[in-house]
Amino acid sequence: MKCGITEFHYVIIRPMKKKWLIILLAIPLLFLLGVYLYIQNVFIPVELKQIIVQETYRSLNRSVSIGHISYNPFRGATIKDFVVYEKDSEDVPFISVRRASVKILLGAFLKNREIVIPSAKIEQPYIHLIHIKDQEWNFSDLIEKSQES
Repeated sequence: MKCGITEFHYVIIRPMKKKWLIILLAIPLLFLLGVYLYIQNVFIPVELKQIIVQETYRSLNRSVSIGHISYNPFRGATIKDFVVYEKDSEDVPFISVRRASVKILLGAFLKNREIVIPSAKIEQPYIHLIHIKDQEWNFSDLIEKSQES
């Protein structure tokens, strides 16, 4: 009866193969880093900001401005200096928020395409209300528009 001896073969990576392995691993990592930097430095602060301003103007028919938008996967999304102006004046703020931040659970979004917001924080909210005449306020146009929809 033979006694079985197991031989272990170690894979020795030669320096040239090791170099190629590092390069092959580095390429996708550099690509992902580039995508992340584009999203953080171009898409969110420029393009997403423009989309939010245009869509808010379209739905409210009021001028809107945003100071800065940022997103961090660990801390969430933050909008700074968000202002919706009075209907007839771009100088008078109707609603403003110094800073608004929300945490978004990415796992729920990636798994079920659901946006789950476990917490939200609003700093220095401001609303400018004006009673114009009987049953008419400076936000009456927003109520009438929402009832038509």
